[in-house]
Amino acid sequence: MVLKNCVEYAFGTDANIRVPAFLQKWELSDCSNDTARWYGLYKKCQQWQNEFLLWERRAYVVGIHGWNMELHVCELRLPEESADWTAYLYHMTALVIVRGLDADYRKQLADAGLKMENFLFALGRNYYVSSGYWELTREQWLDEIAGLLVKSKKRYDAWDKNNREYLAAVAKNYPILEYVLRYLAQNVGDCEIVRMNQHGGDETVWYFVKAKKRFYLMFLSDSL
Repeated sequence: MVLKNCVEYAFGTDANIRVPAFLQKWELSDCSNDTARWYGLYKKCQQWQNEFLLWERRAYVVGIHGWNMELHVCELRLPEESADWTAYLYHMTALVIVRGLDADYRKQLADAGLKMENFLFALGRNYYVSSGYWELTREQWLDEIAGLLVKSKKRYDAWDKNNREYLAAVAKNYPILEYVLRYLAQNVGDCEIVRMNQHGGDETVWYFVKAKKRFYLMFLSDSL
């Protein structure tokens, strides 16, 4: 299996439509409305978390292109050899998205489901594909993230010092992301890496990392 082929096949150019539609049809078919679909997805994600999630970190710092740059990374168990990789990628990316929502926002999305029919759009906005897919080496991946962190710190240093509450909040998060880089450098060996989208746009950037015994997903959002 070549990871880039697998990722491109799964997400294509319309992942914002195909992923929520797949989940609605194959995982949430017994749900009659979007409120039920949200709560059904939360339940599914809890099951996937128990089965696959090994480690995660999430933090936001000063954005480079937008207000904040949010990074969320998960270390996951690989699926069984006979598994459907398209389904696995859909499940794991949905898990990352849902894990990134706090309890109040999860409830807000679900409560709005009956009135707004928001499931397909609200979930799909994290899957827009505008600039394609790239294969990276391990070093290129880690260097990209380290470079973004350096640029973010420069913006932090230049930020309006009167906004003390915000600066204090993000200052606590830089050590978290520095730890993430050290952890990945120490624990990710030979691997295949695919990046979906380029930095600098409005779309979420995803990194898919397949190592010998683990799978890593990184979600990075940096837009207005």
